[in-house]
Amino acid sequence: MGMLEPLTSLALGRSPYDPLDPDEIEGQTEPLPHEQHYGPNGRPVNPTTRRMNRDIVRAHNEVMHVIGVAEAENPGPLPEAESARRHWEYELAMGNQLLRYGQLGIEAVGIFGVHGLRQRILIYRRYSQIPFWQLYQQTKRKTSLSQDLFAGVPTSLLTNYLDGFIGDLCMSNDKWELARQCVYQFWNYLRLHLELWAVMQRLNLVSSASLLPSPSFFIPFSKDSPIPPISAPGDFSLPSLSRWMTGFLITSTPFFVWAMARSLSVDWIVQLRLFVSQHIPSTICDARKRAPPSSLCTCIPDSAIQDVENQQDATNVAEIAQTAFAEPIQGANTNSGPTVSTRRLSILSTRNDDGSMNDEEEAEGVSATLISFDVEPTESTEFPPGLWSAELRPSQTTEVRPGASHQPVYHQTMLTHLPFLLGTSVLSNALGRILVAPYEATALRMLARQFRLQHGLGVDDILGVSILNGLTWTGTINFFLSELIHLTLSGEIWAMFTSASQFVYQSDQEWREAESN
Repeated sequence: MGMLEPLTSLALGRSPYDPLDPDEIEGQTEPLPHEQHYGPNGRPVNPTTRRMNRDIVRAHNEVMHVIGVAEAENPGPLPEAESARRHWEYELAMGNQLLRYGQLGIEAVGIFGVHGLRQRILIYRRYSQIPFWQLYQQTKRKTSLSQDLFAGVPTSLLTNYLDGFIGDLCMSNDKWELARQCVYQFWNYLRLHLELWAVMQRLNLVSSASLLPSPSFFIPFSKDSPIPPISAPGDFSLPSLSRWMTGFLITSTPFFVWAMARSLSVDWIVQLRLFVSQHIPSTICDARKRAPPSSLCTCIPDSAIQDVENQQDATNVAEIAQTAFAEPIQGANTNSGPTVSTRRLSILSTRNDDGSMNDEEEAEGVSATLISFDVEPTESTEFPPGLWSAELRPSQTTEVRPGASHQPVYHQTMLTHLPFLLGTSVLSNALGRILVAPYEATALRMLARQFRLQHGLGVDDILGVSILNGLTWTGTINFFLSELIHLTLSGEIWAMFTSASQFVYQSDQEWREAESN
C-alpha cells in the first residue's frame, strides 16, 4: 500500500488543514464568480462537487479491489449459464420444428380422404341411407379407392403451402402496409376458389385428373366460374336492372354461402382453441414440478437466468407466452444452527442520495460487493487474547429469500408445450367441423345443384338445400362415425409427435454430459 499513497489519500479523504502541494498552489488561478445551477427537480446542484464525489467513490472502490476487500459484481456470463442458454435454444428450435410438422400431419389426415367422406355424407342421398360399414362396398363399384383418397390432394397441399408462405411474407415486412393488405386480400380470394375446387374434386363434380382449375375459374360470370354468367340487362330501365340484380343474387348466393361457411369455420376454431386450452391439462399455465436438487447449486445466478428469459421473450412470435426455464433461487442453509446470523450485502455505489445524477453519470460509476461480516454472539463480553470477534466469509451472489430453498423447479420449453398445443388443435378442429357442418352442408348442396343444373345433369341424388331434408339416423351416425375416424387418426398423429418430443428431450444433466462428450 506504500506505493498507492496518493490513491489511498484521495479515497480516504484529506483534512482541510493538510498543506497543499507546491504544484497545486502554482496551478491555482483566480476564482471565478460562482453561478448556481439547478437540477430537473429544482434542487441546487454543483457539477464540480458531483465530479469530485464520483472520483472519490471510484478511487475508494479501486482501493477496495486492490486490497482484496471488495470484488466485482458482474464478472461476466458463467459457462454454466451459457450452456443453459444453448440448452433452451435447442429445445425451442426442436419444439417449433416438431410443432410445424405435427400441424401438417393433422391437416393431412383430412386431406387424404377423410374430408371427402364427410362431405359426400353431407350432400349425397345414398350416403344417408346406407350403413357406414357398407359405404366402402358401394363406393368401390363406381370409383376406386385411390381416387377417393387422392381426390383434391394436390390442390389442398398447394393451397396450404402458399397460405403459409404468403402469411409469413406479409408478417415479416413492416413497410408497404397498403400493398401487403392488397396482396393478402387477393390471396384470400384465390384461396377460396382453390378450396372450392378441391371440394368439387372430392364430390366427383369435376375430374380429379386436373391438378389446378383453369384461369377462367377465378373470373366471375365466366363459364367455369362458381358464379355462372347471367344475361346482361336489355336496357337501363328500373325493371330491367331489377331483374338483372335478382338474377345476380340468385346465381351468386351459393358461392357467398360457401365463403360465409369458411369464414365461420376459421373464426370459430380460433375461439374454440381458447376454450379448449382452458379445460385440458396444460404445462403452460400449470407447470410440471420436478424434484428439488440434491445439493445447492449456485452455478447459475439470477442474472444469467434473467438473460435467458429476456432472450426467450425476444425470440417468440407467435402466439404463446412461454417461460424458458427458471432455476431455483438459492437461500441460506437453514440447518447451520442458531448461532449463525443472517448475512447482508454491503454495496458501494456511486448513486447520489439526492437522485440528481443522470443516466450517463450513473453509468460511469463503479459498484462493488464488499465481504460481509458475520458476528457471532457470545455469552460473555470479555474476550480472551488472540480471539477474533468477527469472521470473514465470501459474500453471497444471490439475495436471500425466506423459503427460497423450498421453491419448486419449473421447466417449460416448446417441447413440454408440444402435447398441449397439438391436442388443442385436434380437439378444436373436431368441434369446429361439427358446429359448422349445417352451414357447410347447405353451401355444398347449393353449389352441387347449381353446377349440375348448369351442365344439364340431374340432381336427384343430391339432398335438398335445407339441412333437415333427408335427415335420418343412418346419415347422422355415418357423419359422426366419419368424425370419429378423423379424430382417431389425428390422435395417432398427436401420439407420434408427443413421443418424438419425449425422445429428443434432454434433462439438464443429460445436456451437460452430451456437451462434455
